[in-house]
Amino acid sequence: MNIQKMKLGGKIMMRFASKAVLLMGVGLVSSALSLPANAEAVKLRFGHILDTESAVHKAAVVAAETASSCSNGALEIEIFPGGQLGNESALNNAIRVGGVDIANSGTFFLSNEFPLIGISTLPYIFRDRDHALTYIASDVMADIMNQWHEKTGQYLMSAYYGSAFHIMANSAYPNPDDMKGQRIRTPDSPAWTVFPSAVGAIPTPISFGEVYLALQQGLVDGSTMSLPLVYAQKFYEVVDYMNLTYHSFEISFMIVGEHVRKQLDDDQWACLQKAADSYAMTAQELNLEAEDSLRETMTNADMVEFIDVDVDAYQKATESVIDDKIRSGEMPEETVAAIRAL
Repeated sequence: MNIQKMKLGGKIMMRFASKAVLLMGVGLVSSALSLPANAEAVKLRFGHILDTESAVHKAAVVAAETASSCSNGALEIEIFPGGQLGNESALNNAIRVGGVDIANSGTFFLSNEFPLIGISTLPYIFRDRDHALTYIASDVMADIMNQWHEKTGQYLMSAYYGSAFHIMANSAYPNPDDMKGQRIRTPDSPAWTVFPSAVGAIPTPISFGEVYLALQQGLVDGSTMSLPLVYAQKFYEVVDYMNLTYHSFEISFMIVGEHVRKQLDDDQWACLQKAADSYAMTAQELNLEAEDSLRETMTNADMVEFIDVDVDAYQKATESVIDDKIRSGEMPEETVAAIRAL
């Protein structure tokens, strides 16, 4: 498997949801909108589970600034980091009932409600990172995002590349057999258990906020995790190895509740779309930068030992997963074929 680094200066342009909305005179929106005297701005609550140094939070700040500037202060996005409004599952539930207006979530969690969006989580459905980036910008992704809206009523305002997922652990797993019987922490979502189960490990659901302690106390042997999160959350303090499996590439979204669309007029909605686009672009750029530099940074600081696993062996060990999903009818064969053809 060829895992390529992609220079940001030549990065693939992303396709964002509801592009038609953005094109309807956004250049005129900022001049058309103004906050009348004594009128209160529309305040939107944006919740996410990461800390203020994460790409998600930094991108949320950019989105808030964009929304405010575009609407001349008529839109105000209030950001609640670190799970203040609940974990990822709670945020997704709150979006549905209007308790949260905006959230960040990825395909793994969203697949609980709409399995098709989880097609990108299947082990090794992407050849490499560039393939994942191509998928994000594709008509295939846009169609699945539209289907999500039709299914749930919620809006996936923009999509972006999160990161590659690996296995951090206190043991090296150069081959898939090395993972047999190992207790691997996963989030509480069925999609996350597919890869560890396929290689004979024992998926152990633990919430994100408890991962550090679980590893420190030996409750689990390892965890599926991205490199930027290992660094940002200091998981290198409680694991010795980063097994570079590249078994999946997370795609994340800015989700906006159906109630928000009903609350905003067309000009305000166009400004929110502009904010969502800036959010996705910022988060993706930061994630790509982190992936391209963190191995060297962490190696030089002797934080963890990186294991270049036998990716071909891991692919072979998990290759039946996609075929099984197609045979069971859970994943459409034509969608799998369309992704592989990108």
